[in-house]
Amino acid sequence: MLIKLIFFTLVLLCNWQCNAKKYARFSMKNDDIAATLAATYIQETRGLQSLPVDICFGCADIKYNDGKFKIVECGDGIYMSLRATDVVMNNKQYNLVAPFWGLLWHQLAQFGIPVWHVEAISSKEAFAVSEYKKLGILYQPSLSALENSLEFQAAESQVKASPKRITDSAGIVVFAAASESTRDGITYQEFKKKHPLFIYVNRTARNYLKRKDNTYKLFQSAGLTDYIPQFKLFPRAFSPEAVEQITQAFPEEKLIVIKPTFSSLSMGVNVVSSLGLNSFLKRILKHPEKISPQASRGLAFWRTTKQPLFIASEYVPSKTIYKDGKPYDPTMRVMFILYHNNRQIVANVLGGFWKIPVKPLNDFHATETEKHVTIAHAGDYFSGILLEAEESKRMKQVLAPVLARAYEQMLLEQI
Repeated sequence: MLIKLIFFTLVLLCNWQCNAKKYARFSMKNDDIAATLAATYIQETRGLQSLPVDICFGCADIKYNDGKFKIVECGDGIYMSLRATDVVMNNKQYNLVAPFWGLLWHQLAQFGIPVWHVEAISSKEAFAVSEYKKLGILYQPSLSALENSLEFQAAESQVKASPKRITDSAGIVVFAAASESTRDGITYQEFKKKHPLFIYVNRTARNYLKRKDNTYKLFQSAGLTDYIPQFKLFPRAFSPEAVEQITQAFPEEKLIVIKPTFSSLSMGVNVVSSLGLNSFLKRILKHPEKISPQASRGLAFWRTTKQPLFIASEYVPSKTIYKDGKPYDPTMRVMFILYHNNRQIVANVLGGFWKIPVKPLNDFHATETEKHVTIAHAGDYFSGILLEAEESKRMKQVLAPVLARAYEQMLLEQI
């Protein structure tokens, strides 16, 4: 019996290893890396406030059409799901693994201070481990190991005052928690308080990037409402009044987006017709326990969520793109690095790719959600679709100033 159990375990382990996603090694040429990181947008900070030194590594999902766009949600680049994509960098086509960790390491190394990657490595190739070793970036398996390392202690001892510039900092820490529950846990929070002379990537940005409501409110505060969908927050409780309020908020919309304030991988995101709004909200808000656990992720999410609010927003289409002759309503996933240094906001939009829903627009048997919401990890067919060079260049030009302005507002709110 024991032999059979061992054999069965080995078979499962072999299957898991064989089926694990494998990614290509980061292989951009140095000249193309340098050109990509040099293609930045720089904005002088406004006012007399002294903004904190800070670094942000993020992604944005945008609905894009020939230079016009709206950001439908953002994400923390450290925890963005990995996916291989064709992308144009410095007018050359590469196949890289988004969110482009290799480029982040090169960006951080340029500041000339110690850099640490701490804890999680889900894929050595995707995280560009060989690249950061070449750059002299250090790895520690935990925050306690980092704290006890001689390099960390030496770097901390050399800085005596709060840094005014990135280069004045003791170093840069990229903490990638191994479990979702520890991403914002007390251990990490206490570590940052105990060691304030270091820069922690996404220390400021995380709460803005991970929550859709915080993203939208940030853009409102920054005067950037033209670059987000019209939206309203509602209590997560069904009432005829709520249906009427949503209908009145978007009187000319045939389609309305209903989504949670905080989720990932399209969990809880649905596109519904204004005519079907009443029955849909009744289903997810009044009797969510009746939703099958095997339902689509857009519906199943509402069975157990305890979030007190939900978002209703206008539906925004992208330009229609075609794949295998079929029309799709895509979303553009864009990766970026932002930082504040010496009264300058620097925005570098690294690149992006198209991802498409699982159903084309001409599938009359598909739901609106299936035709308009992209599903993470539905398969390589639906993601990593190339942006043509001119389209990529134009996207970077229009998006970078908007991200820079939102980022400055984010930092102002910390003062």
